[in-house]
Amino acid sequence: MIVAENLLGAAEDSGTRVACSVAEAEDVPGLAFALRRGVDALVLEDGCDAATLEAATIAKAQRAEDAADDALARDVDARDAGPTLEAWDVVGVEEGSVSDRVALDLTSLMAHDEGCLVGSSAKALALVLGETATGGFVPPRPFRCNAGPVHSYVAMADGKTKYLSEVGAGDRVLVVSGRGSRAAEVGRAKVEPRPTLRVDLQRGGKKGNVFLQQAETVRLAGAAGDPLAVTKAKAGDRVLVAFDDRGTHVGGRISVRVDER
Repeated sequence: MIVAENLLGAAEDSGTRVACSVAEAEDVPGLAFALRRGVDALVLEDGCDAATLEAATIAKAQRAEDAADDALARDVDARDAGPTLEAWDVVGVEEGSVSDRVALDLTSLMAHDEGCLVGSSAKALALVLGETATGGFVPPRPFRCNAGPVHSYVAMADGKTKYLSEVGAGDRVLVVSGRGSRAAEVGRAKVEPRPTLRVDLQRGGKKGNVFLQQAETVRLAGAAGDPLAVTKAKAGDRVLVAFDDRGTHVGGRISVRVDER
């Protein structure tokens, strides 16, 4: 079943249809409803047993009944050229543990309003700005995005997401600002133990959070265009978040309900 799920995830939005051969009745439900939508066709062997044929017939009927709901759930619109940024409310800031934090050092410089999209949920990614600010205790590093712990998702240039633990030299991340987005190559992913803060975010009924290093140089993009240091963030502040209600499978967006808490 894992192979079928991987094929379906890779084929999402590509127009490719997936057909799987099935020889036993117990394999039918798993293939017919893999990743909820199932493969596009089941191929039965000539002279298959009655149980397998019956299971396939039942699955076909169930798929027909679910077709209307599936159409509503599926995002059939063309993917936007770039992410849409929304203003989300900070509803709380809590101390986190000492975590394995990843700093993404890019091979190009970021402008003051540019950064990477990062979050604990692939659906809600906060805009974390590059370390471009002057003054303070350390010099600016405008090639660096202090992106957060290894569990976090980061938006990639190909429209997918990766865990920060997976990102390495040569990968291309999406660099975003209120003016648009571009691809940038990672020259180094620097992993170090650092204390963190959890910033809880909400917009209407949508919720998310982002863990970030507890440091003055780590800043979120404020909704009004001003940077917000994570060490000064508090309930009532507003920051920019990219939201997509689709789930993900191996980093790619799929039209399946996935809850991330």
